[in-house]
Order: sequence, then C-alpha cells, then structure tokens
Amino acid sequence: MEGAYLLLVILLFSLAIVDLMVGVSNDAVNFLNSAIGSKVASLRTILIIASIGVFVGAVFSSGMMEVARKGIFKPSLFSMDEIMIIFLAVMITDILLLDFFNSVALPTSTTVSIVFELLGAALLLAIIKSSQNPELSALDYINTTKAQEIIVGIFLSVGIAFSVGALVQYLTRMWFSFNFERYIPRFGWLFGGLAIAAIAYFVLIKGLKGSQFLAHDQLHWIQENTLLIVLMLFVGSGLILLLLHRVWKVHPLRMVVLAGTFSLAMAFAGNDLVNFIGVPITGFQTYQAWQANSETGTALSMAFLEEPIQTPSYLLVIAGAIMVLTLWFSGKARKVTETEVNLGRQDAGDERFRPNRLSRGIVSGSIALSRGVLKLIPNKLQSQIDQRFEKYVETDEENAPAFDLVRASANLMVASILIAFASSLKLPLSTTYVSFMVAMGTSLADQAWGRESAVFRVAGVLNVIGGWFLTAMTALLASGLAAWLFWLFGLPAILALFGLAAFLLIRSHLQFVRKKKAEVVEVAVAESQAVDRKRVLEATLEQSIQTLHELRKALRIGIREIPREKEELVKRVLALIQANTLNSRKKQKQSIRFIRKLQGDDLVAARLYWLVQDLLQDLGQSSELLLRECAEFLKNKHEPPSKEQMAVLLASEQELTEYLLKVEEALRNKDQQRFTSLQQEKRAFVERTNQRLDDVLRWAHQRNANGKTLALSLTILMESKDIAAISLRLLKLYKENGLAQKE
Repeated sequence: MEGAYLLLVILLFSLAIVDLMVGVSNDAVNFLNSAIGSKVASLRTILIIASIGVFVGAVFSSGMMEVARKGIFKPSLFSMDEIMIIFLAVMITDILLLDFFNSVALPTSTTVSIVFELLGAALLLAIIKSSQNPELSALDYINTTKAQEIIVGIFLSVGIAFSVGALVQYLTRMWFSFNFERYIPRFGWLFGGLAIAAIAYFVLIKGLKGSQFLAHDQLHWIQENTLLIVLMLFVGSGLILLLLHRVWKVHPLRMVVLAGTFSLAMAFAGNDLVNFIGVPITGFQTYQAWQANSETGTALSMAFLEEPIQTPSYLLVIAGAIMVLTLWFSGKARKVTETEVNLGRQDAGDERFRPNRLSRGIVSGSIALSRGVLKLIPNKLQSQIDQRFEKYVETDEENAPAFDLVRASANLMVASILIAFASSLKLPLSTTYVSFMVAMGTSLADQAWGRESAVFRVAGVLNVIGGWFLTAMTALLASGLAAWLFWLFGLPAILALFGLAAFLLIRSHLQFVRKKKAEVVEVAVAESQAVDRKRVLEATLEQSIQTLHELRKALRIGIREIPREKEELVKRVLALIQANTLNSRKKQKQSIRFIRKLQGDDLVAARLYWLVQDLLQDLGQSSELLLRECAEFLKNKHEPPSKEQMAVLLASEQELTEYLLKVEEALRNKDQQRFTSLQQEKRAFVERTNQRLDDVLRWAHQRNANGKTLALSLTILMESKDIAAISLRLLKLYKENGLAQKE
C-alpha cells in the first residue's frame, strides 16, 4: 500500500511541474500584456522585471491552500484513496485543458479550471458514495456555499472589469488626449503617483496577504495602516517621478507600467500558485500524515485537511524557479499574450478572428445607439470631445506600439485596484478575467474598435469569453470522467491516463514548433522592410509546393471514394483544403501592411506576393467546390454513378493529379524547361475534358441519366479544367520572375 501511495505522490509532483509550465504559459498574458503592447522597454527588460516579480511572489506565496484542501469539498467525508483519486483527476485534466487553450493562443482562467475540476471530481465520487450511503446526499459532500461564492464572484468580475476599465480609460484619455506627451511635464507625475499608489495598494492587500515570510504583527500593521501607506506612496512616488522626469528625463508613465508589471507578476505568482501546486502539495501532506498514522496503527481521518497547513519554503522556491524559466522559454506564453495585445491594439490590420452574426449584431446595435446619443450632445461639446480623441499620427508605423503608455498605465492601475478591492472584501475572482476584460474595456473606450475592425474585435472577445465557459464545463465533465475511471479501474487507469497525457503534451509541443517555424517566413515577408522580388518568391515557393501536394492528394481521395461512399474521409480532405484557402486569404491580407510602405520597384515584390496568394486561393476555391459537391453527394446518400460514368471521372482524376505532380516537381526542381511541355499537356487535358463533358451531356440526353450524378460529374470535370489552368498560371508566374531556373 505504501508503495502505491508513494507512486501516486510522485505522479502528482510530476504533473505539478508540467502544470506550472502550462499555467504560466496561460497566465503570463495577465502581467505582460500592457508592457509588451505599449513597448515600454525591450522584451528582455520586461521579462527580467516580470521574472523578479514572479519569483518574489512565489517565495512569499501564501501557505494556505484552502481551495485545494477544503474550498470545494469536505475532506472529512472522504477516504485517503478517494482524496488521491480526486487530486490525480484534477491534475491530469488541468494540464490537458490549459495546454489546449495555450495551443490555440486563447487566455483562460487557471482559477476557474481548478475550481471546476475539483468540483467535477469530488461531485462524481460524492454521487457514488451517496448511492452507497443514502443517509447523505451528493451535495452533503460538497462545500456548496463556498463553491457558489467562488463561481459567482468569478463571473461577476467580467462585467465589472469591462465597465470600469472603459470608464477610467475614457476619463484618462479626456485628460491626456492621444498627444499625451505635451501634458506629461505638467500632469505626468500626478497621474503616475496616483497609479503607483493604486498598484502599491494592490501589492500590499493582494500580494503579501497570507505570506509566511512576514510575521503576523507585520501583516496586521500593514492592514491597519493601509490608507496612510497609500497616501504616503502617492505623495512620495509623485515627487520622485517629478524629479526623475525633470532631472534625468525619465518618462513617468514608463515607470508606472514597469512597476505595474512587477506587481501583477508578483501577485500572480503569490496567489495563483495554489492553482498549480496546491493539489500536489496537499496530496504530499496527506501521504506524510498517512505515514505518521501507519506507524501508530490508527486510522487516518481526512479532517486534518480542514486545518491550516503551511507549505514548505523549499517547494515555493522550486516552483518560483520553474515559473521563471517557463516565462523565458515558453513560445506558447508569447502567443497567448499576442492574442490579447492584438485584440486591444489601436490600429486595424490583420485580424485573427472571423466576424459572426452575433458580433455583427452587436456592432450594428452599438452604431445605432451611438448615433442616437450623439444627437443629444451639443455640437460644440462633441467637437471638443472629438479633439481629445483625435489620433496622434505615428511617424514610424512599423515599430509603433499596439497602444500607448496612457492605456497601458490605465490597464495596470484598474486591474490592480479591482483585484485588491475584491480581495479586501474576501471576494474570489479570476485575475485572467479581470486583466483581460479591463484591457478590452480600455481599448473600447480608446476607440480602438473602429468601423474597420470592430466586428473582428468583438468576435475575438466573444470567442475568448466563450472559451471561459467552455473551460468551466469541460473541466467539470472531464475531471468527473477521469475520477470515475480511476475509481473503477484503479492504478492501471491512472497510469494509462498519465501516459495519454504525456503523449498529447508531446504531440501538442511538436505541432506548435512546426507551426511556429512555418510562421517565420510569413512574418518575414509580411513585415520586413527589406523585401525584394527574389525573397518574396523564395518565401512563397514552399507554400505553393505544399499546397499542390495536399491538393493532389485531396482530389484523388475525394473522387475515388465516391463509389465506396466514404463520406467522413471526403469531409476530412475538404476541411484540409478549406483551411489552406483561408490561410492564403489571410496571407494575402497581411501583405497590405508592407504594400502601404513600399515605394518604386519594391511594389513589384508586393504585387508578386499578392498574385501568388491569389492563385493559391483560386486553386483552393476550385478544389473546395469540387470536393464539397462530392461530400454533399455522399451526405445525401444518392445513388452512386454508373461504372461508365465513374470510369470517366477516374480517368479525368488520374490525368489531373499526374499533371499537378509534374507542376509540383517543376517548382521543387526550379525547372524552367518543363513549362513548355506542361503548357502543351494542359491544352491536351482541357481538350479531353471538353470531350468528356460532351459525352456526359450526351448520356444525359440519350439515357435520361440521374440528375444528381449528372451535376456531380459536370462539377468535377469543370473544376478540373480550372485547377489545371490555375496551376499552370502559378508556374508561369514563377518562371517569369526568375525563380524557376536551375542553379
């Protein structure tokens, strides 16, 4: 028995290390967003400051792991085996869930995930126990009051954070305007002092609360004299900022953003650390208590988990070190941060999220409401307001920050105040939800969501919020399922799911690395100032070859599976082609960013990039139409084409895919000599396809052919002609611009 428990504890700590890494990758956005978005300093400087904050916060972290031990369920009503099942189910689910959100670059809440995972696993076992012991209902095992308080507080914070963020940013922008530098000498120190005082209040109330490195008397004195400390900080920091600006020309708002980044990083580590290591540490302490009891021969009651237990300091130090390393080396953390920064950036450009009916409806309603409100405001007052929100033109658009220091300061100040205020009232909330919604509220107030980008930004926010609800439901159900499997099959199920989690994490990492490598060329072409024709063609060549390769395989599968009626296989290749088409459309839009700044001969490079993406998009659309017709035909269970009709389609498919293979090889080998022969082959293919079209139409007239198979055959033949013609135009484009030649 002792060996089994020891193995479970080892598994818990292994999962804790991974959970720390995926958790930091998710939550780094909370404290990096404002600094990175405003480009307050170099990325290296930002990470150094954030790392210090994370490590200090971890070391000073509260040793009180109430949420993991007794916040959701009543440990005294469970046995040790059941407690271990709950903890293992929670950890495995948490890692997979957070890694999924990191992989798709969406911020989610580690607080919500851990709360609902504990609830799901504990509730499943409570249902099983209540069925065996009817004297207690399933809810008797759950700390329902505390759970409700946590859940309501978390979701209530979403609307409050958005509204307060928008209001504060509107007033701040009215104060400073977008040309804020002119007001910094007069008001920068005042605003900076106010912001730093708010941030300091956040650190004192939220960051040091429950720290085991400070004596109780010290913490009590800080709590009793918080107002005095904040007033002294306001005056002192304001005067220091004024001195720094007057003597050393240090920008006050830069100091505010850097201080805010440190404080949020510190508070994140100090308070959210429980989300990552609270469960494993509780499991370890349970194992230690079991060992002590086993020596005396007495039965161990889990009621001891309801008492305060301090976390060993060395574990906090190790956790802090892992979090800092993850912050520096996690590519997924950068992608999650990028998502939030892009949703709040001031300028329009490439948008990640596609608009939907709800986002369009919200924007339309907002426009109508805005027009109605404007009618009530006097023209003179409206003109004065418009002047305050008149955008300051950047001379260097390429290196311009996503938003300015005014908004970055407001983000950090509002998030700090809200989190600190809720903590002083002992109201639980999610730092992710607060930080994200404050950032979205300030961007809305800053008129960053203009008519050009509003539907995309609203769709993005809706996607993120939808992901939060998905987090809660998935965490509840998945942890419950894992707990049920562990309860049924014991250690074999635990080891099997542990192995599955390891496999999925490794696969996710490899997929992310491949995707990141593919984006390097795209970013270089879309954003580099030193773009020329040769570089554009070389950068797009691999994309063209890959597209033709995938297209050829998809067409072969789509047509050949018609008589076999394998609908799911055809739908999968259709989805692949649709993804490629969307990717080409996205890259075509991205080229706008550097087309606007290119001059003279460089416009040739921009035009080439656009034309390549346009041809790849055309290829995808023709293939998509062909495959959609095949998928729809199979979906509706129509009678398959006759052998004679199918023979015509298969002959056309074989000729087309062989032709596409030759074009693909010509591009890969940069073989200029093959263009003439491929041009002749294309003409011959078109002539044979026209003859096949005539044959199909003749059969329809003479034999009264089925209308559905007729439509299918005509679509396949017509789109095949287009695909052959477009692929030749793609090869011709490369040939004419000097890339397709042997070296």
